[in-house]
Amino acid sequence: MNVQYDNKETEILSRERGEIIAKNFYRKGQRDPFPKTQSTLLSADEIVDYVQRTGAISPFYVGGKSSRLKKASYEGRIGEKAYKYDENGKLAEILEDGQLIVEANSIVFVECDLDFRLPDFIALRFNLQIRHVHRGLLLGTGPLVDPGFWGKLCIPLHNLTNENYCIPKEEGLIWIELNKTSGSVRSGRSALSSDSELKEYWDIRRNYIEKAARPFDERRATYSIRSSIPIVAKEARDATKGAENAAKSAQENVKIIRNVGILTIVGIVISLFVLFSEFYTHVTAIYNSVVPEFNQDIKSLSEKMNLNEDKLNQDSQKVAIIREKVVQENENLHHENMEIRQRILRLESSANE
Repeated sequence: MNVQYDNKETEILSRERGEIIAKNFYRKGQRDPFPKTQSTLLSADEIVDYVQRTGAISPFYVGGKSSRLKKASYEGRIGEKAYKYDENGKLAEILEDGQLIVEANSIVFVECDLDFRLPDFIALRFNLQIRHVHRGLLLGTGPLVDPGFWGKLCIPLHNLTNENYCIPKEEGLIWIELNKTSGSVRSGRSALSSDSELKEYWDIRRNYIEKAARPFDERRATYSIRSSIPIVAKEARDATKGAENAAKSAQENVKIIRNVGILTIVGIVISLFVLFSEFYTHVTAIYNSVVPEFNQDIKSLSEKMNLNEDKLNQDSQKVAIIREKVVQENENLHHENMEIRQRILRLESSANE
């Protein structure tokens, strides 16, 4: 289908008309309207032909000083929705005054302004425009959108720089390539679905972002998809601030010690000396009051011990005298007993005669 291009941008397929064409094409079985077109990357003219016959992309514009249609790609811009997770982990809209601001070291999720209703034999890829790449934005390497996809594209952008990045809505964001698959499609499930039914994805928050934030383990809490760089930077700033406060406190302590000076140190030494002297005097007084009593007790005990020793000696002498007397008495008794025995023997002898 021939389309005349000029310096004025012209809408050749509106959003509403594209939806009608796509639904009619789907109901009629999606037969390839240009079977002679090779299965490969589509050129600009082929993109126009397929878009107008299948409603694959809408709205669709041609012409203008900076045409959205290039030799083998079509320009996608910022849509009506854009989101990011804030510091509290909440998903918030961020489009303001017709422009997108991608804050430094952040991740945002942007809706493309185009509606896609791909037939079963056309897939697409999209890449971030090179000017954004050179300025520090990151998208990824050509995500594939499967044939049969109906819905909005959700474009995650990561600003790797330390500066906020502003993109007006009328500026291009991505380049889209259309690829025709080879042969008819009889196998495989539908895009983003586990069955063969047609499903549509028009809400990027519900269909993409919140789904991505759900963990595989449903018992766990959802993720807040944010860049770790601001968190690490904040921790580093907090650590630096803590170190600065510690250094400042140490400097203040050194200053206090310096201001106290040697006189204060001498005063402390004198105070300690006086305290020790008072302690020594107190201990000496206690010693002097207790020791004389101990000495008197020791003297008294010594005198008693001497008296006891003298008495013991006297008693020992008396015992010795008594012992001698006992021995002498024993001897005398022995002699008397002997004499008595002899007399008895003599009397017995006389009686026998």
